[in-house]
Amino acid sequence: MRFWASIALICLAAAIWQCVEVADRVTHLSRMAYKFGVEPQLISASTSMVGIFFGATAVFVVLGIVATERLRRLESPIRFCSLLSVLMLLAGALVWGGMLISPFVQIVSR
Repeated sequence: MRFWASIALICLAAAIWQCVEVADRVTHLSRMAYKFGVEPQLISASTSMVGIFFGATAVFVVLGIVATERLRRLESPIRFCSLLSVLMLLAGALVWGGMLISPFVQIVSR
């Protein structure tokens, strides 16, 4: 059980890191819109970064779901952290995905 508890805490740390990064991107977009006005393609995102972001999100979501199932009966606070990390990761991916499909973010091949 210690293995899955540590996986749950690692997933929570990844979720917190992802939320900070998404908040940074939202802040950057807001700052650019304030400075230059609301225009299409205010910020850019590379295809490799987008792939890494959603790939890492998928891996940590799967790990969080498995950890939640493994910690079903024992260690309910750790199970809660695991479930919380899954929800935070999905919310961060939803926000970043919404920004990517908006006209304010230009996706470039790098």
